[in-house]
Amino acid sequence: MDPRERRAAEERLALLEFLVSALERRREVLDLVWAAADRDQAAEHLRHLLGDSADPAIVLDMQIWRMTAEGREELETELRRLRQLLGGE
Repeated sequence: MDPRERRAAEERLALLEFLVSALERRREVLDLVWAAADRDQAAEHLRHLLGDSADPAIVLDMQIWRMTAEGREELETELRRLRQLLGGE
């Protein structure tokens, strides 16, 4: 894996970890988004809740089907694959 591919994989890994964290804390995420006055405020609340390792827009733009067992499994499978790929070098 060349440096550019590694960086892309690391960025994707950070996004997936952010999404999985949001799914694990879905009730808190939904409550924060529900209470927010607008998208910017929702994003700021998500940064406080989940950290700033990724852009909160990824959570705000997430399709609701990602909360299904199948959607979560797809994310977790890709997350494991990337961790293995990056850790294996």
